Amino acid sequence: MIELENVYLQNLIDFLEKIGVKITLTRLILLKTFTDNPDVHFDFNSLLKIVKKEDPNYGVATLYRNLDMLIKKNIISVNTINNVKYYEIITPQKGNIHTHLICKYCNNVEEYSGYEVIQFLNLIKDKYGFDINYGSINVYGICKKCREKLKE
Repeated sequence: MIELENVYLQNLIDFLEKIGVKITLTRLILLKTFTDNPDVHFDFNSLLKIVKKEDPNYGVATLYRNLDMLIKKNIISVNTINNVKYYEIITPQKGNIHTHLICKYCNNVEEYSGYEVIQFLNLIKDKYGFDINYGSINVYGICKKCREKLKE
């Protein structure tokens, strides 16, 4: 059985219950997977493997429904990278806007949400009069590891 030692997980559960979302075992398993791995970008298949370890009866349709609900409630976000959808939890530490640094060789994704990104978006906001609420920016390139391998 899942223990609720994670404060962020408990806060999410409290929030969802407050807005009328029933916390089922399948939702709890999914939420725990995300809160235990806040920096991981899960594709659907890897996420399905993980939740099936907790509950072998966890089905594809159930996972799709739960992901859809959590996206609509702004608990997780979905981002398409190289034609693959990746799901990640939205945390206060990441902020409303962050940048994905994506290696075009190994597909590793690093996150960056520093002050410079906010400055850049403020310039866009001022120039176009566009209020930005949340989002992510994908930047493609070559990571340090792959760059070193290419030198060899």
